[in-house]
Order: sequence, then C-alpha cells, then structure tokens
Amino acid sequence: MNKKNILKKIIILFSILILLKKNNIIFFNNIKLNNEFFYNKLPFIKHIYFNYDLYFFNNKFNNMLNQYIIYMRNNPNKKILLKIDTIGLGNIKYNLYLNKYRMNFIVNNLVLKGINKKNIKYIICVKKNKFYNEINNLNNNKIIITIS
Repeated sequence: MNKKNILKKIIILFSILILLKKNNIIFFNNIKLNNEFFYNKLPFIKHIYFNYDLYFFNNKFNNMLNQYIIYMRNNPNKKILLKIDTIGLGNIKYNLYLNKYRMNFIVNNLVLKGINKKNIKYIICVKKNKFYNEINNLNNNKIIITIS
C-alpha cells in the first residue's frame, strides 16, 4: 500500500471514532441502565424539583438520579447526602409527612438500584413561609444532592 491509502484509512478510522463518540456508542467507562448510556462522571445537576403535592418526580429527574446511581456504584467509598426542602404552605405536619414520603421514595429507589444504604444520609427540612408566589413554589419543593 502506498502512503495515500494508509492516510485515507487513518482519516476514515478517526472520523468513525469521532462519530461513534458523539453518539455515545463508544463504551469507555460507560454503563448502560434502562437503555441509556451514562459516563462515569459526577452529574452536574444537584437539585431535583418536586411538584407541589406529589412525592415522586418525572422521568427527566429519574434519568438524572440514574446518573448519580452509576457514579455511586463506580465509587462505593463515596457518600451521598440528600436534603429535602419544602415550602411551609399549609400544615407543617402534612409537609413533614410529605417530605418523609419523598425521602423514602428516593432512598428506596437508590437502594433498589444497588446503592448501599450505609452510604446514604438525609436531612428533612420544612420551612414556614408566610408569602406564596410561583417563585417560592418552584424553588422550595426540592431535594439537594451532595456527594462526599
């Protein structure tokens, strides 16, 4: 073979590798979970927002939680701290009860997918808020995830 053919093959090979990498088909440090590939990197999203009166969240945040699960599986010495904040509209006892349900939902989800329960710590906070507006509703029904 001459040098031009070798160079063409190298260029084609690199372009195929770049294309595969962009489409998440290359399997270096990737894990497949529920037909989706995730890299072994710490997710950058740290807040999961709940709807006002619900203890579960939608698929977008479920996929984000799967990224944390993969990271924790690959780094078993890491600990995860979950902190739930809720606006204090209505009865404080109800909000505390709702937060416990939310926390149980998330902790059980983590444990069922292979995270050791000893590596999970959590804090539940209910704040009394006298003023209601859309910004308070969106910003305060959340869980904050910290990996240490």
